[in-house]
Amino acid sequence: MKPTSGKNIQQGVTYLKDRKFAEAVSEFNLAIKLDPKNPTIRLNLGVAYQGLGEMRKAHESFGNAIALDPDNHIAYTIRGSIAQEHKEYGNAIRDFSKAIRLKPDYAIAYVHRGQSYAQIGDKRNAVADLEKALRLKPDFDLAKEELQKLREG
Repeated sequence: MKPTSGKNIQQGVTYLKDRKFAEAVSEFNLAIKLDPKNPTIRLNLGVAYQGLGEMRKAHESFGNAIALDPDNHIAYTIRGSIAQEHKEYGNAIRDFSKAIRLKPDYAIAYVHRGQSYAQIGDKRNAVADLEKALRLKPDFDLAKEELQKLREG
């Protein structure tokens, strides 16, 4: 019987929860060898690399997850967050926009895109995205805080 990646994935997720990111990377890399076309493994590997602060590898892993599953709104959102952290606002906006097209009710993507718009001085689109996030999720404190900053600034 062919070995499966399930045990490695499960152990990797446990390591992620315990913030043992290097161990998680090892488990997810073993899982990829057993199941190279599984986008969820690549997504989790990206999260583990993020935890280690290895953003280039994280970005690559999210890109690989997207290549295997182009409809994965979470991978686009996290990859966009990495671009946002590196002040690559055009790339961030593109990824957040794709996440929103895939899942129009995904409030966090609107907040992040709004933040990126604010960073490039596009206040109109920033406000529109933050207001949309609040319509989707009225108790979203981050959206409220970002909108207040824009209105005060």
